[in-house]
Amino acid sequence: MVTRIKIALPQHEYTALLNLASAELRTPHEQIRFLILRELDKRKLLPARAATMTGDERNTDDTKSI
Repeated sequence: MVTRIKIALPQHEYTALLNLASAELRTPHEQIRFLILRELDKRKLLPARAATMTGDERNTDDTKSI
């Protein structure tokens, strides 16, 4: 199951996200997901299987909207 969320960002935060995504060769959607998953993993809030998956394994849905 995939749950979508919307995030409202002020322009300067969105610009920072775009710059970071570009520097790390990700789309803004992928960058947001990466940041959220990294923080959840860091806080040990993900189930063991999800925490050990690679980025490619986690990115199984083909949606690209943010």
